[in-house]
Amino acid sequence: IFSSFVNEQQQQKIEMELVFTHDVAANMAGGIRQESFHLGNIDFIASADLWEGGTWFFYVLSNYGGMLSAAVGDLQVSNNIEATPHTRLYEFGYRHRWDKFTLTLGQNDLNATFAISDHGLHFINSSFGIQPELSTNVAIPIFPVAALGIVADWQYSTNASFLVGVYDGDPGTPEDNPHSLRF
Repeated sequence: IFSSFVNEQQQQKIEMELVFTHDVAANMAGGIRQESFHLGNIDFIASADLWEGGTWFFYVLSNYGGMLSAAVGDLQVSNNIEATPHTRLYEFGYRHRWDKFTLTLGQNDLNATFAISDHGLHFINSSFGIQPELSTNVAIPIFPVAALGIVADWQYSTNASFLVGVYDGDPGTPEDNPHSLRF
């Protein structure tokens, strides 16, 4: 569900989006046990462009359902939307654009900007997402727990950009920061 409110005279825009994702997944053979699961998430995303170049953003994420990884016994989660059932303040903050430079301040997911695999977007297994060298060895803010940070992006040309980010060194885990409110 998508909704947009635009005031063209003052160049203001408010957008809201509600996304429902539901998966049915099963471990058919091998692993720890054969079992099927229903899992999913509900995303509420809002943004407001209230002046030229400036955008406020807000993202609430609610995960539900079973944990396929408990039946499979894998190192990374088996499904890229698998998370402990909680409703959390996933991302929020402010982004400002000046010509070729963008600065983002707030709580965000490192994997939404860095370490993105374009081909991985077509698959549900988490191994096609962020590389396991990062996700299993370093405490970084990735789904489902984001962290406070600052990201600078300089668009040098249409084919080249320079990105740098500094994040909270310990975003926590879904168990010890279940609602993403521990900053």
